[in-house]
Amino acid sequence: MSVQMLSGLLILNELYRFVREHRTEAARAMQINGSSPLGDQYSEICDKIVATVPITRGLYLWGFYNRNGFWTNIYIGKASLKKTASLRNRLRKELTSERACIWREVLSTEELEKTCEEIHPKMWPKYTHHWHRAFEKRGTTHIAWIALPETNEAKIEPIENDLIEAMNPTGNRKRTQPPEHFRDDTKLVFGLFREVINAKAHRATRFPLEFHRRFWKQLG
Repeated sequence: MSVQMLSGLLILNELYRFVREHRTEAARAMQINGSSPLGDQYSEICDKIVATVPITRGLYLWGFYNRNGFWTNIYIGKASLKKTASLRNRLRKELTSERACIWREVLSTEELEKTCEEIHPKMWPKYTHHWHRAFEKRGTTHIAWIALPETNEAKIEPIENDLIEAMNPTGNRKRTQPPEHFRDDTKLVFGLFREVINAKAHRATRFPLEFHRRFWKQLG
């Protein structure tokens, strides 16, 4: 299978440029219900970023290249073809509805929680856990994706579980007992992710975040 046809890498630098430019307007730009032009503008950037992702089932990996150019895994997810949960639509939904992880670059966790509660007072009690889960994806600069149009729907989740166990992404808290040996389909997907991440052209797109600088400073 051709890696060019079945995989790709999304670069989120335009979203970070947006949040830096509109830091003082976060309350409006974080609106996700269509009531704010700034919120809609953010969503339009997300549409542009995912435009080349196919409408099919697949897997995706949030992460970033560290200061030495090595990849760090943050979150692994899956996309099916049930309803609107295709690979493109899943990534679009996560980038728009979980935008708090992007805004974490310019706002503290406390500022984000306060802003989210203020702009969505009725939703906040029910979705507090969802927002906190979005925070776990903070620091992401790229999303690698693998399209699996010919893979049976029932096989997607086992591959995801294998990858989570092997790649140990920081944002995946839910874990299942892995099989004793990698499945062949997991090996294939793992290899494709490696090709995407390690491609010289992709690695050259890395960019630093203020969040990363603070993170490395805390580690000493």
